[in-house]
Amino acid sequence: MSEIYYTLLFLYKGNKRVRPVYPEYAEDYVFFSKDPFIGDRKKAQESLAKLKSYPEIARQLKDMPEYMRTGFYRSKVRLAHELANLTNRNVVTETGSNLEHNPNSIISLIAEFGEDLDKESRLRLVSPYLFMAKYYDSEGNVVTDNVSDIHRWLAEHPGGRLEVITNSVLTSDNFFAQSIIDMELGPRLLLSAELKKAWLSGLQSGEMEQTLTNSDEWKKQINNPQIFIYQTGKLDAQLLGHGNAHYGKLHAKFIVDGNGGFVGTSNFDYRSRLFNNEMGVFYENRKVGAILDSFFESLKATSYRWGTPEWLQMRKEVMQVRGLKGWSTRNQRVIYKFMRATGLDWLI
Repeated sequence: MSEIYYTLLFLYKGNKRVRPVYPEYAEDYVFFSKDPFIGDRKKAQESLAKLKSYPEIARQLKDMPEYMRTGFYRSKVRLAHELANLTNRNVVTETGSNLEHNPNSIISLIAEFGEDLDKESRLRLVSPYLFMAKYYDSEGNVVTDNVSDIHRWLAEHPGGRLEVITNSVLTSDNFFAQSIIDMELGPRLLLSAELKKAWLSGLQSGEMEQTLTNSDEWKKQINNPQIFIYQTGKLDAQLLGHGNAHYGKLHAKFIVDGNGGFVGTSNFDYRSRLFNNEMGVFYENRKVGAILDSFFESLKATSYRWGTPEWLQMRKEVMQVRGLKGWSTRNQRVIYKFMRATGLDWLI
């Protein structure tokens, strides 16, 4: 799957920089019209010229030199990446040894980052497709469980908090990934085994069963004082017919904790961790952290907390929407269980 993914990504003509067949003889090829890409290059140049002619684009380009000189903060940074994924083998059963070959791995450095947090840290994470990884060795034994790691860290740091913002069924453009978030991420982080089983049992017997979601135990567990999971979108969305609000899909990916954090391309799902060649930077700068904190607060203001009555009502109304969004929300449990049974959750 990884080979197919990168073949499509890099070998598809539209994704390549269009060059003459023999650059050193480019002028000769153009003159004799033997360059197979001359038409593509000419079309691209015409499109670029047209784009630059638009007044707003022209104004932005004129202001670009000044823009590139302002708004920057001198920070201590470290480049991180998952380029080793390009040659990884046995990426699921040998995650530990694979990561050892890449000291700049995003996932490895996040683990180090977490260990260095203060006891009163408020770790804030934004990702559109966040999963909590659980890896097994070739014999089926659990070798990594992010949920257990988080619970252990929070138990050791009673003043610490984990706050997450991710997509909801209203804003997500990937109902496969969203089913994992709602049927696994939330339940694994917040619910006991008994409540998780009840939540996953079925739409009518689980989510729509008010004896479950109105119970004191449900309310206690979803209001965990150390774990906060927010999902973007609210009931005043135009799509639901109650207001004029437009909630676009969440695409930002960053981590912030006061003085430091991470900004990059990784969604922290399985594909980002194991297959994609993601990149980003870890930083140390309190001013940058304050800016990302403000972004986090603005996103939180347009979100509901997982499991709350408002969140459940939003899901219920999305189920009434026609088309794929309504169907996929109604069938989240079926979709999730199918992916778990077939292993497709590793590739979503």
